[in-house]
Amino acid sequence: MRIISGAARRHTLKVPHEVTRPTTDRTREAVFSIIAEHLKDALVLDLFCGSGAYGLEAISRGARYAHLVDHSRKAQEAVQANTSHPAFKEKSKFYCMEVDCALAVIATRVQAGFDLVFADPPYASSSDWASLETILPMAKLVALLSDGGLLILERSSESEDLELPRHGSALEMLDSRCYGSSRIEILRPG
Repeated sequence: MRIISGAARRHTLKVPHEVTRPTTDRTREAVFSIIAEHLKDALVLDLFCGSGAYGLEAISRGARYAHLVDHSRKAQEAVQANTSHPAFKEKSKFYCMEVDCALAVIATRVQAGFDLVFADPPYASSSDWASLETILPMAKLVALLSDGGLLILERSSESEDLELPRHGSALEMLDSRCYGSSRIEILRPG
């Protein structure tokens, strides 16, 4: 696994295979092609980050800073190794904690809203809206998005299209595409 484009192009990423299901280079390339116009100087949040590939790819392509979140110590070790590249120095922070706790901490530290939020939760726990909200508190997340910010959600391609609640959802679906075993959904505050 590697950084695909930008300042850190071809930088090899350490992957904590014991605890993650890495997003393929092909899928990441497709995602970054879709969101290219949103990258310059973006403030990024990468949830369930594993190796930090989404957040670090965003920095390599021009994002100004990335907050990386994963509760696994193996992920922490991988991210520490991956951020050793000069392109990532002083441009990222890792939080080794559950997403719900991390969102509360980050809300106190970040003044501006996030332009891009990547969320790649375990596939088995994100098959529908109800199960997704048990591990990804949407109200807190939406509060952290900037005006025009995007949530890029990765789920199993075997999952049904995400049915947003008719009442109470502050998100609207912009795009949904499948790449191999992954379904990428792009949402924004509605």
